Amino acid sequence: MRQAYLLTAVLALALLPSNVVAGALPLLREDWDASAVEAGWVFAAYQVGYVVSVLVVLPLTDRLRVGSILRACAGLASVSFVLFPLLAQEV
Repeated sequence: MRQAYLLTAVLALALLPSNVVAGALPLLREDWDASAVEAGWVFAAYQVGYVVSVLVVLPLTDRLRVGSILRACAGLASVSFVLFPLLAQEV
């Protein structure tokens, strides 16, 4: 039972940043002076990236330990969320 509580906490912390993109779109539109269409493209690109990553990672759970996959994906997501504001620039 203790492992279920730990898994719940880990998943909550790992998945929490994934909701930031939708919540931050109004702020990004204002900061970037972006139109609704441009903001839609940002959100759509995020969603497509999520779907592609799920399609790549899901088959790995049959071959590798789930804990290893979870750690790797959480680390990659953390790095992505830190690099996005650092590397984002106007086009």
